[in-house]
Amino acid sequence: MSKVFNEDTRVKIPATIQFLRIGYNYQSLSDASIDFETKIFVNRFKTAIENINKRTFSDNEVIDILMEINSVIKNNDLGKEFYNWLINPLDRVKLIDFEDISKNDFAVVDELPFCITKGTEEGSFRPDITILVNGIPLGFLELQQPSIPWICRTGVCICS
Repeated sequence: MSKVFNEDTRVKIPATIQFLRIGYNYQSLSDASIDFETKIFVNRFKTAIENINKRTFSDNEVIDILMEINSVIKNNDLGKEFYNWLINPLDRVKLIDFEDISKNDFAVVDELPFCITKGTEEGSFRPDITILVNGIPLGFLELQQPSIPWICRTGVCICS
């Protein structure tokens, strides 16, 4: 029996397991309800905001919140308005509880695809691991095998 060593077995799976060890949940793409525009995992998002805001949201209210988030993240302000919403929601729905972190839902998902359209250019990327906080994708990890001594980005090789 030969052992297979590749990026998945050497890096991605161990990294995912480490997240599980520190309390994150694993989110499969196959059983997820994902908002196409924001890539928010609706099933996790709805439960989390209900817990944080101590009230029930109808499906229509959740759709309205997702539409507002989509509108905010499409602003050309480098995410400042969305960041302000996260840290100081004022009259908006609280998306993350910074006072009681245990009320938040932390999860990781592998290979979540994203499409990017900027002006007339289109592209896509699929990070190895995406970190979800309350169903919202907030962190991306692109992992490399430890045997690869360099990373090439936009045509420039950077030695590690």
